[in-house]
Amino acid sequence: MMRVSPSHPTKTNQPIQSKLRLTAMGLCAIFFLGILGFNSSINNAIQEWLRLKGFYLSYFLDDPASYAQAVPVNILKSIGGGGELPVLALDIKFKNWKKLEQKRRKALTGGTLITSDDDYVRATLRYEDKAVRVKLRLKGDHLDHLMGNKWSFRIKVSGKDRIWGMRRFSIQNPRTRRFQSEPVFYEMLKDYGILTPRYFFVRTYVNGEDIGVMAIEEHFSKEMIEHNRRKESVFLRIDERGYFSHKQYKFQYDSNLKSFQHSTIWKSKELLEDYETAIGLVRSFLAGDLPAGRVFDEVLMGRFLALVDVWGAGHGLYFNTRMYYNPIIARLEPVGFDSNIGEETDFPGSQVLGISIKSSAMRLVYADTIRNLKSQFSDPSYIDKLDSIDAKFEAQLRGEFFLKPPPVKSLFESFRRRIKEIEESWSEEPIVIGSFDECDAKPFRGWAVDLRNPNDSAEFEYLSDNGTQRTIYANQSELGFHKLGLRELGIDSDKHGFTIPQRTKNLNLHCSYITNPQTDLLTLSDKPDYFALVDALIYVDNNHSVLEIINTTLHPINIHSVHRDGMPLKMPGYRMPILLHPDTNILISLQKTEDLPSLGGIVVASTIQGKNIEYLTNARIYAGPLSTNPVPDSDAKEQAELHSFLSLDEKSKTLNISTGTWHITAPIIVPAGYTLSIKKGTTLHFDPNCGIVSFGSLSFNGKLEDPILLDAVIPEKYWKGIVVLGKHEKVASHLHGVVIRNATNIEQGKWRQTGGVVFYRSNLEINDSRIENGNSEDAINIIQSRFDIRNLTIDNSTSDALDIDFSEGSISNSVFQNIGYAGGGDAIDVSGSKVILRDLVIRNVNDKALSAGERSQVSASNIKINNSSIGVASKDSSHVSISNSLITEIQVAGLMAYVKKQEYGPGSIKADNIVFSNTILEAKVQTGSRTLLNGVEITPENFGVEQLYKKLGKLEIAN
Repeated sequence: MMRVSPSHPTKTNQPIQSKLRLTAMGLCAIFFLGILGFNSSINNAIQEWLRLKGFYLSYFLDDPASYAQAVPVNILKSIGGGGELPVLALDIKFKNWKKLEQKRRKALTGGTLITSDDDYVRATLRYEDKAVRVKLRLKGDHLDHLMGNKWSFRIKVSGKDRIWGMRRFSIQNPRTRRFQSEPVFYEMLKDYGILTPRYFFVRTYVNGEDIGVMAIEEHFSKEMIEHNRRKESVFLRIDERGYFSHKQYKFQYDSNLKSFQHSTIWKSKELLEDYETAIGLVRSFLAGDLPAGRVFDEVLMGRFLALVDVWGAGHGLYFNTRMYYNPIIARLEPVGFDSNIGEETDFPGSQVLGISIKSSAMRLVYADTIRNLKSQFSDPSYIDKLDSIDAKFEAQLRGEFFLKPPPVKSLFESFRRRIKEIEESWSEEPIVIGSFDECDAKPFRGWAVDLRNPNDSAEFEYLSDNGTQRTIYANQSELGFHKLGLRELGIDSDKHGFTIPQRTKNLNLHCSYITNPQTDLLTLSDKPDYFALVDALIYVDNNHSVLEIINTTLHPINIHSVHRDGMPLKMPGYRMPILLHPDTNILISLQKTEDLPSLGGIVVASTIQGKNIEYLTNARIYAGPLSTNPVPDSDAKEQAELHSFLSLDEKSKTLNISTGTWHITAPIIVPAGYTLSIKKGTTLHFDPNCGIVSFGSLSFNGKLEDPILLDAVIPEKYWKGIVVLGKHEKVASHLHGVVIRNATNIEQGKWRQTGGVVFYRSNLEINDSRIENGNSEDAINIIQSRFDIRNLTIDNSTSDALDIDFSEGSISNSVFQNIGYAGGGDAIDVSGSKVILRDLVIRNVNDKALSAGERSQVSASNIKINNSSIGVASKDSSHVSISNSLITEIQVAGLMAYVKKQEYGPGSIKADNIVFSNTILEAKVQTGSRTLLNGVEITPENFGVEQLYKKLGKLEIAN
């Protein structure tokens, strides 16, 4: 098959079209306008041509006159259109191309594309004068992904190469995501802190044929997580294959959750635990056993659902649901994906994400976001921002898709109308939600908020059990309300609580976690032609393997046998046949084991009651529901009662630890909205299973000469350290005159942190403090926070001393020594952050004294580095500027710039007035990276980084 190279490898250059082409386009447009009234006579070729040029029937039917009038104008705009686009070229060998063609023909015949890993073929991808090996297959469920020559492909880059920082992505017809509406919507999602894939447009060639503009959409991977400044974890999705292959009669969400790159997850203990926790939380939520706030990030979810509702993006809430499990807070976050803007106009509240808003504080976040959106869509500067993004994409697309719908800005007025409709729908009655932790308690507590005036005290009426109508004034302080983070809900006060003698019938609904425990089951066929009668799931619960069998039909079924490797399985307490009614399940305890992969080979045989056709179902490894979220939770009153040394000042929302020496026998939990206060001269000795978990602020006020001491009861048995989990309204913590000794990272069930001291989404100030004998991956881990650290000493850390992720701040007058003695560790490890360093002493470091990665910016001055493997390392699109510093006794190189992760670019260092002593090599620079040392450019050289680390964390450069 002949292949040609694009004439311009990085940018398109469309010449002005001739008058002849303009005339032809005009005739086509006239033909198009003339035949719209006779749809039934349009042949398939003409229909496909219209769609390939961007025509959308639904948009046309909304306003035929305006759409038709815009066509000539759009054709004129298309002359010379296209803008400047990156170019991507695919070369696919003949035999592989024929395999793709055969798969496409099968999809066109069957009406749906059913894919598997066996569909991948090898190809070569060229971009920016580079050629990389890839595997690709057709993608997309519906046939709009296979129109004309603009086929959609899922692409996996082989080896260590990356394409624009991505390892997995799709290319597809821009029409499949409604042209630029998808990336414009993503811009607003990002403004609200919501994860999105990278999405942009490229000029595409396939085997030398110019197929025009295609959209690149990042796939769900580690690279996508890092690009969104999150910690590596798992994504969940709905496995819809049974639906599209018509192999399931009913669709149940809780047993059809799936991760991406599952084989990678099974190779990692941490990722497997994240996967099991994520699915377990969602299953418990759908069963009505956990409230939304213990499963989802309520703030991000409330914002997301409001944006979806206003933009008409409900298409992303059905089978396109994507969720990221945040392992730091053990909550799931929504991910923007396949939104199809304008397709849904009614809020789809019956899906996994949609039902999360019912009976939860998400309703308050949702309402607050609606008010913010109202303001933004009335703000000329914000409108100009979106309009600018819209116009850029419009210029890139209009040249080819001259019949496409108008720009996204034409929808802004409909968004404003939608906001008005939503606000008008808010009833005069407040939303009333019971206190979930005490749903059956007497008296019964809860809270009520008027969405129209959320900061005013609310009142509502209810019927008591004797039929008397009473008015309740919700103006009490509701302690549990602080867990939600009041300011994030658009509320200034906790005076929204109420108390009644007992729960009454008309409050039952509000006391339940969700209103419909199982999401709506989708009937996929009216014929009893089943692929399987049951779902059979295997998972571990309390160190015992469990087989769960779920009836997925509308009929009673009989379980006749359960075999494992051909032998009947022992099932204590059950006799065959087992009758299983619709929408019910049974749980069978198998054996004590934690080795799930060894539990394969289980087959369940079943029939519909009264029928003879037997169905066999292979059990699959899954995850069971969780009884609780692994992150501990409490309220201020409970903590004051649990710990004798704690006193509660409700007026200032402060938990005070009395001055003295105390033995801590249970974890200290600080609720959101509260501050834990410790004064000078106080000593806390923690049992090994105890630490501090704070959702609020820390105020530790010691002095250098009279410090606060936090230590283990027995030094050899480390305590669980400190974890501060700020919400999106960042908490503010300060540690002055504090000594922290013998701390390790917290591990509670499948929730864990890497640092002995962790600050997440917290404004942090540390002064005159020490951290000694840390036994964790990081002595301190700062994540998504702002910080100011002065006069800190970190001494004797098993691994990294200070790990800074996606944060911004400064460190001055501090000492880092004896770092990484257990076999590898950096003194200061910076990722995706902006950091200023001044007047530091760093000595005796097993690995790197200063390491900057993942697009970090570091400015350092007056740094004294002594005895480390590498002095300063800048990698992966990072830049380090260091001046007036002394670097001595370095085993490998004083300065090193290179690429470690291929999704990033080279590193760079600018070093001025640097003095070296007893250092083997002053600077080593990988080809592509740069180092300017005392005004002299260091000559780069080729070396690999895969052999940088050997035993004991010592570095070895492979030339």
